Amino acid sequence: MQWVASRAARGALILTRTHRPLSLSAHSVTALAPHSHANPNSSPYPHIRSIFSSYFLTGQEPFYEEVVELPRPVQPPEPLEASQSPKSLHAPEYNFFHPPPPPPVQSPLPSTHLALIAATTVRQFCNAGAFSDAHYIINSMVYSKHPNAPRPEPLRLPFLPSFEFVPITFDKPISPRLAAHALLHHMIRKESPLQAYETAQKLMKMRIRLREATILKVIEALLQAPPTVFTALKHQSMSILPRASGVSNHLPINPEAAKDDGLRFALMLLLKVRENNQRCSDRTFETLVGFCLIQGEIIMGSLLFVLLVKDYEVRSQMAQEVKAKITEQETCQGVASPKLRHLWKDLIRRKIPSNRLLKAITHHCGEQLAFDSDSEEDETRRAEALQALANLAGLIHARTLPHSDISYLLRGLYACPKLPNKVTVIEYGEERQVNAYRYFHHVIFRLVHHLPNGKDPPDKHPGKQGSVSSVMPPLSRETYNTLVHYSLRHRLSVSLAQKALHHMEHVRRPALRPDITTYNIVVRSGTLLRRNDMVTFALEELRKLKENKGHGIILKPDRPAPLPNRFPDTTRLSDVLAVSPTSSQISADEFTLTSYITHLTSTGNPHVVASILTHVLPEISIVDHPAWGDNPPSVYERAMMARRTRQERLNRAVSLGPWFFTSVLNALCKAGKTGLAERVWLLAKQAERASWVMHGNQGPEVGQGWCLPVHAYTIMMQLYGMELRKVFACALAYGGQVKGWAFYVLVKDAVARRHRSRRTLGLRMGTVLYRSMFRAARDIYDSLTKLIPSSQPQIYQLQPDARFFNAALDMFGRQAGKRAAYTGPAHWRQKEGKARMRFSRWRKVPQKHNPFLKRIVQDLITAGYELPIAFRRMFIGSWAYGSLDRPGRPTLNRQPFAFPVPKRKKFLPHALRTHKDRGLPVQRSEWKQVGHRWKNLWRRRLRRKRMIQRT
Repeated sequence: MQWVASRAARGALILTRTHRPLSLSAHSVTALAPHSHANPNSSPYPHIRSIFSSYFLTGQEPFYEEVVELPRPVQPPEPLEASQSPKSLHAPEYNFFHPPPPPPVQSPLPSTHLALIAATTVRQFCNAGAFSDAHYIINSMVYSKHPNAPRPEPLRLPFLPSFEFVPITFDKPISPRLAAHALLHHMIRKESPLQAYETAQKLMKMRIRLREATILKVIEALLQAPPTVFTALKHQSMSILPRASGVSNHLPINPEAAKDDGLRFALMLLLKVRENNQRCSDRTFETLVGFCLIQGEIIMGSLLFVLLVKDYEVRSQMAQEVKAKITEQETCQGVASPKLRHLWKDLIRRKIPSNRLLKAITHHCGEQLAFDSDSEEDETRRAEALQALANLAGLIHARTLPHSDISYLLRGLYACPKLPNKVTVIEYGEERQVNAYRYFHHVIFRLVHHLPNGKDPPDKHPGKQGSVSSVMPPLSRETYNTLVHYSLRHRLSVSLAQKALHHMEHVRRPALRPDITTYNIVVRSGTLLRRNDMVTFALEELRKLKENKGHGIILKPDRPAPLPNRFPDTTRLSDVLAVSPTSSQISADEFTLTSYITHLTSTGNPHVVASILTHVLPEISIVDHPAWGDNPPSVYERAMMARRTRQERLNRAVSLGPWFFTSVLNALCKAGKTGLAERVWLLAKQAERASWVMHGNQGPEVGQGWCLPVHAYTIMMQLYGMELRKVFACALAYGGQVKGWAFYVLVKDAVARRHRSRRTLGLRMGTVLYRSMFRAARDIYDSLTKLIPSSQPQIYQLQPDARFFNAALDMFGRQAGKRAAYTGPAHWRQKEGKARMRFSRWRKVPQKHNPFLKRIVQDLITAGYELPIAFRRMFIGSWAYGSLDRPGRPTLNRQPFAFPVPKRKKFLPHALRTHKDRGLPVQRSEWKQVGHRWKNLWRRRLRRKRMIQRT
């Protein structure tokens, strides 16, 4: 009551413009009314606040009361009339522990003004450390607004009766929300996060609606400084103890499963917010999900997103039901209820769950599944990533994911390696264990067969519980392209891709037309499926457009690729994949050119790429190299190239991207154009370095560039290995001298210019290329920091793969000109045993190997691969670690879904084992048998035709 006296006095002073000091008194006289208006018959034993929180005791505790004079001693009460019996402390009608309520406080101030005064008073009490007084004020304000609200539990002390809560009664309801937020923000800023957590729970229990930003601040405080046992003991709190039965069965989140204490408290607060029908902002969920991903709680992050989607689903269903009631009322009565309209607007006000959360979770899961490691920690992380993806895939399976663009999630699902791990899924209210890899592909396959149209699909399981209507909107064009790619690459099914494209163009409303990405997928997938008809028709559709007249796909080989006889002759792409004739403006891009070059290489026409390279890539003129290829540019073409500046040509090379240069290098390697490949390689390295530099108004700046993939280094390594083998294969045809390649070594080293041996320069170029792969990121970083000293670019380090090491071992490990026939493991174990015996008896160390091989083997073992058995005997006596039979890390199988699991592993004594992940699941030997079969059939048909002509 001292708050009423002090604050009302201050309000009265503002109105009367007079100043009266406050002094201590023991009378229960309020300052909302003057002393002359005080009730003279009031009890001489007023109800005075005690030190026990917000409870009342009778005693002589002083409190603030306004007076006009200076502080004076307490005057005894006036004598009562004879008719009145004196009321003593021991009177039966007065209870010491259950006092009667005080008289109501009356004030001329409005409720909003009183709420501001209450918030200011709560701040003063908080600064003074009187948190019990602040809680008492808020409790009284809650009781003034909700008289029927349940009162706080009585205070119980040992050996004493309980003290009941007696609120301050007001003549008008006052909102406690501002004062409650003042108390909570003080706890966040100046007290511990545990006190803020408990205060937020108390306020929500009193039905005070908290702001979304305030809940976010409390959660951030809990995550930044999680409560500890010492904090709980200091504040005498029991919240630190785990609770076994604190979560409802229908909620997918269990806070006790969280490893971090701050995250556990944040999740418990989030569930309390849900229980009290309060709201959290999207930023709150983003903060929690981001913290879960940082701390490794990826399953909890996915469950938070699932919880957010479930809330949106429930709100959507409630909004539909309320909308139906509104329509019914408008039809019957003409006017709908304002309460229903307000409820409907409140339900549709919430936004769709943020797409950024889904992308962040999917990206983190992909990072965890990208590593091939067999440690227990990595296995645990991989299992958690699979379970998180299963939680997200369940949303697609139940048609409750309210996003049109889910292409990144689908890519994350079908990129999962073939693992035996099982995950827990809930289908139609039942929980069961399924294989993660098969479940992911089942979800995508079911999505292709039952694509959403924005309408609820028929319920095929009416007896199951938990079946709900679909909230999944029609898919975007990017998602349809992803499904087409999945159908052609992982299912090897043209009919499945045809179904997805037909739905996109003819069933979906509004309909979508294929874009250039669709055609790029058809060209690349048709090449891998050996469907040259699909590729040819897609390219012809693009060549008809005037936007592509100057593009590189216009150039055709002299002999087009023959079409398989098992497909009928068609003229349009629509006959193959149900794509309507191209009428919209679709411009071919660099990915189209890359797919076209790869198609020419795969169909046996890599020489075509070498002949049209100067037309497709005129930027090679900026590289100082003697090789121009079989079709060098004319004088006019060179003059046209010189008109553009070097920076303009380099910018165009940067725009082509790393995969274009990789495809060109592959074509030149297959065509045997070593010199031209070197020229393209030097241009690619210059473009790689220039991609990180942006030229702005204030000078050069560091941007987000690209790096050549490890596949490009593998191709160049294979190219130099091929030149190395030419010395022994056809010495007369190729000669011993180098012409047109090894330009880098010839310019830098004068000794190499005198001894231009093909074998020597091949090994030198292979050594330079191998070292440059490991220094690629460091070289780019040094060049950028030298150009811009204040820059700190984020450049990722290239990781060599098994194919790169196989190319290096093939060049430096095996003796040139010697290729043994098939040998088994026993043959190489016998050789290794003989080498160990020679070393133990005569201390003879094997010396017939290249010294650079040890560097390659060290990097290979560091990368986690197992050293092939044929190279172990080379390090007996010189390097003990290299001669040991050390098993490598297991390699995850990332083959498409339609590829069968190999029954037995092929023995490779000189190479690492790799998986075929492109093309068709057919070995090269089987393709050779098919080729011989077709060749003999063609000969028989030709012989039969000639016999018929003779007769």
